[in-house]
Amino acid sequence: MDGNNYVVVAPIDEELEDEEEEVEITILRATYDEEGNMYLADIEDDEEWEKVADAWQELMESDGVE
Repeated sequence: MDGNNYVVVAPIDEELEDEEEEVEITILRATYDEEGNMYLADIEDDEEWEKVADAWQELMESDGVE
């Protein structure tokens, strides 16, 4: 999005039985060094975070995942 790549991570909990239960996700920006190694960085800009979170929500709703 906007020339950046993002990674969304969530804990895996085998004990989650209720599919309606909300899972806390973390969204990180993928950055790359000169050698092409990927590093994950916190999104410190509130506007950027909101934009990415909204895009993630839209993606999940369009794929039928909630």
